[in-house]
Amino acid sequence: MCGRYGRRSDKQRIAETFHAAVDLSELYLAPNDDISPGTIQPVVRVNDEGQRSLEAMYWSFKLPTRFVFNARSDSLLKNGLWKAAFEERRCIGLWCKY
Repeated sequence: MCGRYGRRSDKQRIAETFHAAVDLSELYLAPNDDISPGTIQPVVRVNDEGQRSLEAMYWSFKLPTRFVFNARSDSLLKNGLWKAAFEERRCIGLWCKY
């Protein structure tokens, strides 16, 4: 699995679709058909008050020597890298723990 994907929308359209506040005026995000791990991409986050915002984040976990982006369901709770992230931030139905 390569981890690449395409994004058809710019930051303003993503924010409008998810009813999120936009504070990325310095970041230009045009649609892109070839997004790879290690690039900065827009992510919709929900804060403690339940408000959504659009923030720039790496598409992957950045380790000292490489980018890691692929988790396998059969080893998710065995691998130290993914275990904590899954247990602390997993979604159950429509409710997410952040």
